[in-house]
Amino acid sequence: MSSTFLDQGGASSELSNFTEIELKGVVPELRVKLQALRYLANTPIHLTSGLRPGDDGEHGEGMGVDISDNSAGAPIGSRFRHYVLKAAYSLGFSRIGTYDRHIHLGISVTRDQDVTWQGNETQLTCLTVRLTFK
Repeated sequence: MSSTFLDQGGASSELSNFTEIELKGVVPELRVKLQALRYLANTPIHLTSGLRPGDDGEHGEGMGVDISDNSAGAPIGSRFRHYVLKAAYSLGFSRIGTYDRHIHLGISVTRDQDVTWQGNETQLTCLTVRLTFK
């Protein structure tokens, strides 16, 4: 199923790799970035979490999603992680969390920028690491 919407410039965009149900409540800018990520990483992507009403983080704002290479909740593969992180950095995602079973991608501009963290899914704690590119 595909979803068509107007981007910020008013142009129509096609989201052929994600359903409207998966993207419900996700802001248009993140929708466009996810589709670009899918093409640039050249690998199937499963959205495991999008909008979470009541969440005080990016998921509650529609500005964060969790993605995986599978829908079974199994650990993600190292090649998937590599392709997605490479593509996410090149597309300007400024908030990225890596976990055993998913990767969080966020675009909130009101939260700390240029961060990548490694999370522990069992304890739901994370260490934030600042990246500096030269």
